Amino acid sequence: MEEEKMNLRLDALKKRLSENQKEKWELENKVTELEGSLHRHRNQNSVVELRASLNRIEEMKEKNRRVRSNIVELRDPDRVLGS
Repeated sequence: MEEEKMNLRLDALKKRLSENQKEKWELENKVTELEGSLHRHRNQNSVVELRASLNRIEEMKEKNRRVRSNIVELRDPDRVLGS
């Protein structure tokens, strides 16, 4: 009788161990999937930030061209006087 209880308990423990190992494997796979997703999102965010920076640089270049053009016009007395 005591041996039967021990065997039942051992079977239950083996079943729990098997279930826990399966859950651990599933969680490890989920972590791997989430790490990949995080990596893709970080890369995507970097691309978005780089594009925004490039747009700001292009805007600043255009402003710089306009300022330089105005400076050239101010330095040319004939243009200022309209001659």
